[in-house]
Amino acid sequence: MDTASLNLVWSDKLFDGLTAAGVRQVVISPGSRSTPLVLAVNRQPRLNSWHHPDERSAAFFALGMASHARQPVALIATSGSAPAHWLPAVVEANRSGIPLLLLSADRPAELQACGSNQTVDQIHLFGSQVRGFHDAGSPMEDPQALAHIRRLAVQAVQQSCWPDPGPVHINLPFREPLTPTQWPPVPPPGPAAPVTHNRILPDNKQLQRIVCLLNRGKGLIVCGPAPQSTDFPQAVTTLARKLGCPLLADPLSGLRFGGHDHSQVISRYDGFLRSDPFKTGEQPDWILRFGAAPVSKALLDYLASIDAPLVLCAPRGDWPDPLHQVTEIVRTDPTLFCNALFQMGLTTGPAEWLQRFTQAEAE
Repeated sequence: MDTASLNLVWSDKLFDGLTAAGVRQVVISPGSRSTPLVLAVNRQPRLNSWHHPDERSAAFFALGMASHARQPVALIATSGSAPAHWLPAVVEANRSGIPLLLLSADRPAELQACGSNQTVDQIHLFGSQVRGFHDAGSPMEDPQALAHIRRLAVQAVQQSCWPDPGPVHINLPFREPLTPTQWPPVPPPGPAAPVTHNRILPDNKQLQRIVCLLNRGKGLIVCGPAPQSTDFPQAVTTLARKLGCPLLADPLSGLRFGGHDHSQVISRYDGFLRSDPFKTGEQPDWILRFGAAPVSKALLDYLASIDAPLVLCAPRGDWPDPLHQVTEIVRTDPTLFCNALFQMGLTTGPAEWLQRFTQAEAE
């Protein structure tokens, strides 16, 4: 098989693996070295492609799609400085837990470190900002190698989705020529390889310990930025109603709008939490936090002033505790956690506690 045809067959296998694992959207920034990847996308009927010449814009476009759909989106760029323009969006994807698949075309090994045009070191280009990095190597005709590139694609999708969603980088060197004169047939699709989003159940002993804490008096639920599941808003607002406590919803929490119960969702806290009398006078007996640290400086200052136990639900394995206040961390699915707590004999806090927050919200 000639080099150009092998490049395309190799790319076909890559995208067969990606689509088998559920990828449906690809964002392309055109360039010469990425030609085999783009041709393979056009030969894959299960893929929708979007074209953005500017790599930075393309990366943020893909980031938005992946965040909205909660599904991994693939990015394609040519070799050299092109994929480096993805970095701001890659950092956002890393910090926000959004799955992205970074497919960078590259020059082959013999063109590295010799001053070849549009050639930079793309190995581990994004450092610690990615969940995984894979150097695929140049295409090979061996059946085992073709099977490997498909498996690698499936692995990358799995890495981007669970247990800690985020970006995964695959570097793909290609030798010239890049466009075949005779097109190889499109290979039949391989078996499906669906990604399973496992939801970790809460530990019963830990639940009992937390219920004892939540029954001590007046509490506060804080929901920070997080790509939550679609059933989380209803679960956490139901829990807040059961506990009779205010729920302070960050602008990036996804809780300020939607069809769930809003009776205890507090959104305008940034104003009244700047009041020293309110901050010092309204101190909870416990705090239950979900998601990343809130973006509001006023809310962070208020939380910093509180001397009370803080339980943090952080299922991804990270440690979002910039105030160093967490007394117990829960590694479980947030929706399952809320639902489990709701079933465990919680007592409702004093009505006047919630009223003071809702009145401050209305003023």
